[in-house]
Amino acid sequence: SAQLEDIVASLSAEYDTGVGSIEASLSYRSEKSDDRGFDIDKTNGAFLAGAVLNDLEVWNAEVRWQSPEGEPLVYTIGASYYIDEETEEIGSLLGPGGLSDYNFSPEQARSSEDFGIFGSASYTPPFAPKLTLTAGLRYDNARRESAQQEGTLDLGFAQFVFDELDLEETFEALLPRFAARYEFTDNFTMYTNIARGYLPGGFNLAAAQAELRDQLVRFDSETLWSYEIGARWQSPDRSAYLSGAVFFIETENFQEINDLVDENGNIASTSFIGSTAATESYGFEIEGQWTPSDELTITGNLGIIEAEYTDYAEATAADVIGNPVKLVPEYDANIAALYEHPSGFFIRGEVDFVGETALNEGAQRFVVNVEDNTQDAVIRIGAQLGYEADNWSIRLFGENLTDVRRVNSIGNPGGFFTTDGILYGVFEAPRVVGVELGLNY
Repeated sequence: SAQLEDIVASLSAEYDTGVGSIEASLSYRSEKSDDRGFDIDKTNGAFLAGAVLNDLEVWNAEVRWQSPEGEPLVYTIGASYYIDEETEEIGSLLGPGGLSDYNFSPEQARSSEDFGIFGSASYTPPFAPKLTLTAGLRYDNARRESAQQEGTLDLGFAQFVFDELDLEETFEALLPRFAARYEFTDNFTMYTNIARGYLPGGFNLAAAQAELRDQLVRFDSETLWSYEIGARWQSPDRSAYLSGAVFFIETENFQEINDLVDENGNIASTSFIGSTAATESYGFEIEGQWTPSDELTITGNLGIIEAEYTDYAEATAADVIGNPVKLVPEYDANIAALYEHPSGFFIRGEVDFVGETALNEGAQRFVVNVEDNTQDAVIRIGAQLGYEADNWSIRLFGENLTDVRRVNSIGNPGGFFTTDGILYGVFEAPRVVGVELGLNY
């Protein structure tokens, strides 16, 4: 059973002063969810089910000054402010029962408050009008709080413990960016980017067996440097374009979803964010579009990535270094075609290709004989057929028509029980076919 209530509102404004423009935006989101009946023990056992109640509110505001366009030097300066508040309850149901029979742990709460100031400038030298140089800098200040109530999550054969905690920490970062672009012709451009990225640290609302819970309370800020060189071409008649790039990314304190395991290799915690790894990734991506007529559009993209762990701050580091980063597919591709008749009828088809994907870091910490920790490559097909009028539309759609059951979560070797050499995970949606009616007013 899953229930979701989502409210979104936004407001934006722009004012042209004659010597530049002021842009401002404000958004609000409220999301309440009630999910019951999921596989909390991560095995094929049918006697234990899980539930999560989540309540999230988010406010986001930004204001910026944009200098006039068309000058050799253009610049932007601005500030952003973000706050959120979230509460969560985790529940369990042992044996038979209904949706009202779950036992919940105490409500846990966390909040965020982020403030940032930023600026960037681009310069096109008069003596080199095809060259544009860009530099930018952002300062980010992120405060994280966690108010955790003492309690337990009852799994029958194990008691996962929430400690009473009242934690607060502020994370800061300076994020530079440098870029250059050169227009060789009106139809062909090359560019390069160098940038520092950042995800602030924080605190987990997670539970674990008593002797392990101190390992998951806090996670550090993730930082990375990315380097990219790319190009873009478009046909003289603008009916087609092709763009591509090669990239290299180095990440420290890589944030990823984890589970703690006990000395027997069995799962001993709820899922949490950890930051004990460092990674390197490189590859290329290419995308294009061709519009041979006003009615037909063909698009495609392909990305190939090699991502591996370069450090792992656990006793099993030697087993992990060099392994593929979990949940990162070796490639990802899509090709789609859309035909829109002037009368309003349309038809669309697409094919997705997702490469082999590691489902865990492959460390010997799992202490099991799992022969393969990867998700095989898959192909998914989707299609749509419909009609669009001025104020209404209808479409018949099919998603994942090949009915591929692909795992999109960590692969756990046996959950809480004696492992059997099988990885257990959460599957994406199977084949979905439906009809959608839309009204515009």
